[in-house]
Amino acid sequence: MNQKRNQKKWMKLTAWIALFSMIFSLFSPATSISKAALSPLKYYQQVEKANINKQIDSLTKGYSSYISAYQEALKQESGAEVTLKATLDPTFANGLGLEGLTSLKASVISMVKGTKTKSAMNFYANDKQLTSVETYADLNGLYYYLIPDLSKSFLKVSLKDLYANAPSANLQEEMLNYFNAPIPADVLNKILKKYSAIAINKVSNVTMKKDETVTVDKVSSKYTRLTVRINERTGLNIANDILKSAQADTSLRDTLIDLNICTKTEYNNSIKKAMKDIASDLKALKKSNGSTVLTMSIWVDKNDNIVGRSIIVNTDKEYLKLGYKTVRKGTTVGLDAWISEKDYDILRGTGSFTAKLSGATGTVKISMQESSKKSPEVINVNFKDVKYTQKDNTGFINGEFDVTSKLFNGLNIKVKCNGDSNKQDFIFDILQSGKSLVNIALTAKEVPYQDFSLPTSADKSYDMMTQLNNYLLDADMKGFLQKIKDRSDVKVIDDYIDAILKTYVE
Repeated sequence: MNQKRNQKKWMKLTAWIALFSMIFSLFSPATSISKAALSPLKYYQQVEKANINKQIDSLTKGYSSYISAYQEALKQESGAEVTLKATLDPTFANGLGLEGLTSLKASVISMVKGTKTKSAMNFYANDKQLTSVETYADLNGLYYYLIPDLSKSFLKVSLKDLYANAPSANLQEEMLNYFNAPIPADVLNKILKKYSAIAINKVSNVTMKKDETVTVDKVSSKYTRLTVRINERTGLNIANDILKSAQADTSLRDTLIDLNICTKTEYNNSIKKAMKDIASDLKALKKSNGSTVLTMSIWVDKNDNIVGRSIIVNTDKEYLKLGYKTVRKGTTVGLDAWISEKDYDILRGTGSFTAKLSGATGTVKISMQESSKKSPEVINVNFKDVKYTQKDNTGFINGEFDVTSKLFNGLNIKVKCNGDSNKQDFIFDILQSGKSLVNIALTAKEVPYQDFSLPTSADKSYDMMTQLNNYLLDADMKGFLQKIKDRSDVKVIDDYIDAILKTYVE
């Protein structure tokens, strides 16, 4: 009975090992391979390895650039501003009981110097500043909060104290430590290629269908389809070969130890135990290969690029389908991606677009379904001239989106994106019957750096975890509220503050 339970556990593990070992290749180009001279198995293995290796190269190159940019940023000084402003239609505002309120805005100006930061957040109503909050932080130490209108004293807190009982209590410290001493990109590259190759080499059951017509959103083209089937025995053998290699892999072991994932003893013992369990499960199969636990199809174009992948995980306790297809016909591309149960799609996105120098223009339908007994909820997205640009270490997007759905009760959302290497704007318009009810503008941009200092022991401060009541007793809450009221010209804000002020006894 225990053997059967372990067998199911390892079938599930093996399915996911195979899935993640093979899923790197999405849109990577591969070297052309003559499929006429190869068996379906050999052709699949060469195509899969070529695509995965190029994807891994791209991944580790991006990883290396990100690490270098982060480490360089710690040596530099920079400033940024993020602004969020909502403008309300007067009739809509009145209907919400917000008469006289035409806009709300929050802006955050941040300065960064190594691991030290200062942020000033300002709040506005009808473009009049109401109040502000300042945050000072040393990522290696404390966070300080200052509300100038409320108190001259700081509230301070350590993230270790704030999240002492949370699983992520030391996450920030661990991330900082990692970025200071990251896994070298070449080591990561070798590890990923090594273990993906082990899984691919162990595959034995592959069939091929040439010139299969694939259609997505009325876009059709012909591709070669390769289908891989992994049974219980093959899955266990893949897992066993991966573990055997890992057992002798001091580079992988030392990497995991450096990341504080495990100790040397834990690493060795966990591998030994897993291999023992696999041996037991293989013995339980006797002469049988077991059932098929993973079926995967890939679609390959004439240049040996993988343009689609379908994966079905089928065990006694789990059935899951996921995948994607990209069909190209000239400058038109059809897209389909899904995560499904046996008889319904949990999440699916299907659409097509035309690619031009100005960007992509097309439509996508996103459907979500909770169960086979319920109808799917559908969101329709039309987009025009959408283009993402990467410049140095900065990415920005341009284009327009129009989003509609029955979920929105007659509303539709239009989004305009305008960006360059120094600034990014997102403008959201929420409309009903063509009339704008709320316009939301989000802007992020670089600003000149202004020097700052963190609070010191000479500055009066209260510990947020243990002295919050003392801080509030020392603060001028009544004066704080009065200042906001004096600056406001919005009746609903004034009335709300008056109601609070009445609770104060002179």
